[in-house]
Amino acid sequence: MTVGTRRRTRSLVAKLALATLLAALALSLLSSAYVIASDWTAYRAETSEQMDRLQRLVDPPAAEAAFQLSENQADSIVQGLLVFDEIRRVEILDDFGNTLAEDTREGEGKAADWTLWLFGDLQVHERELTHPGVRGNVQGVGQLRVELDPEVLARVFVGRLQTGVITSVTQAVTVSVVVVLLFYILMLRPMLHISRAVADTDPNQPAQWPMPRLGHHENDELGALGRSLDRLLRAFQEGLDARDGARAELKALNAELEQRVEERTRQLEQEKAETERAMAQVDEASRELERSNRLVVESIRYARRIQTAMLPDKHALDAHMDEVQIFWEPLHLVGGDYFWVESIEGHSVLVVTDCTGHGVPGAFITMVVASALDRILHEHRLLEPAAILREMDRLVRSRLRQDGQDSDSDDGLEAAVCVYQPEKHKLLYAGVGLPLILDQDGEVEEIRGVRGGLGYRSLEPAQPADHEIAVEPGMEFFLITDGVHDHVGGEPPRLFGRRRLRRVLADKSGRDLSAKIDALVRELEDHRDGEPRRDDMTLVAFRPLARQ
Repeated sequence: MTVGTRRRTRSLVAKLALATLLAALALSLLSSAYVIASDWTAYRAETSEQMDRLQRLVDPPAAEAAFQLSENQADSIVQGLLVFDEIRRVEILDDFGNTLAEDTREGEGKAADWTLWLFGDLQVHERELTHPGVRGNVQGVGQLRVELDPEVLARVFVGRLQTGVITSVTQAVTVSVVVVLLFYILMLRPMLHISRAVADTDPNQPAQWPMPRLGHHENDELGALGRSLDRLLRAFQEGLDARDGARAELKALNAELEQRVEERTRQLEQEKAETERAMAQVDEASRELERSNRLVVESIRYARRIQTAMLPDKHALDAHMDEVQIFWEPLHLVGGDYFWVESIEGHSVLVVTDCTGHGVPGAFITMVVASALDRILHEHRLLEPAAILREMDRLVRSRLRQDGQDSDSDDGLEAAVCVYQPEKHKLLYAGVGLPLILDQDGEVEEIRGVRGGLGYRSLEPAQPADHEIAVEPGMEFFLITDGVHDHVGGEPPRLFGRRRLRRVLADKSGRDLSAKIDALVRELEDHRDGEPRRDDMTLVAFRPLARQ
């Protein structure tokens, strides 16, 4: 390689020519990329729209198949959808999550990463299948799940783009070559002359540089550039003379700056040491707080074990009940909700209470209530709901010393009591603040107790009354605290409410109590949609044995 060639490849003008070529290529490729991106977006939109139309088309027969649990009909729909090359797998599920029919087209193996990057988010399409219920309401009966083959989508997309991309790249290369040639003829060659003249200039005598002749470029920008360089080099000669003085001033300034940096460094080191001492104190305080918090949490966990151990076994009523299900979920580790089920003298006693507050304060009140209830049932032998509630009001006031005017405590509870008399097929209910909900063949109604509370110093003693209900075969009863229906969710935020609770219970009628409670809990969680619960939750559901 000659010296002239080496200089040419290292010159600024050669770099400018290369940059121009790359810029032209980049712009052309960006244009092609825009076309590809636009076509990719349009193709994705077409695919999504096609799948939406196809799912809407097969929705009625698929919903009918899921409703009838017809595997043959579901399989026919699956095979019909697999006719489309883009569809790789189809599955129809019933509302229990069981597969009615499914099939998968044999593919070419695992999809490549680039096909998943292009069309991975379009791979799975799911649609909820609905069907009119016996009461005219629309209910979910299953799910249609369609999975597309990214390899097929990518193959069709690449086929659409091949011609356009090849043409675009060819045009880009042609335009780039023409631009480079014009750039060389009009600009690069005269600039090389100027570059060689500057390279041959003696750095110690810049004013004596060999200014090149530019011919027809004398009156354009390149001529102006040559004249500007001449003025610049002459001025540079004057600048050399001022350089030495500037160096001396710069040296003095550097010395001053170094001194300032050293002083600031010492200050920062002192501040760092003080910060480290402060952080050490914070770490020690944090560790102490963590130890204290651990002790508190361990104490509360032990309190939960105690509270849980105080709760009765739901199987205590198996002699007179077809099914008993209990959902008890404190807001924290312990809570202010409490329930009691027991068989006494051939009668089934069910009690639900919602004490003041939640967490540890509420749990303390439940212990008072549990002690009072044990005394009422086993010492006083009271089996009338209203009498049980009146005696509980008296005992709670007495044990919390709220029966005097000078008491600082003002705590209490809401409660509901049911006593089932199997020999008479009769249920007695009384409540203060808490209702009784009954379901008979899908007809759900609510029996409300009296307003007020038990035990509160600021409230007058409640006067509950017994409600007598003739129990028919299949009747179901629910005792709840307000934490069940006071879930907040939606936009704008609203309470779930007792009316919606009764509607959910009516919609789930006919299921066993365990499944009904599970469905209700899911409805509450869906309503909250991430919002935190605000209170303890207790739900006692029972179905007395049918008459013999």
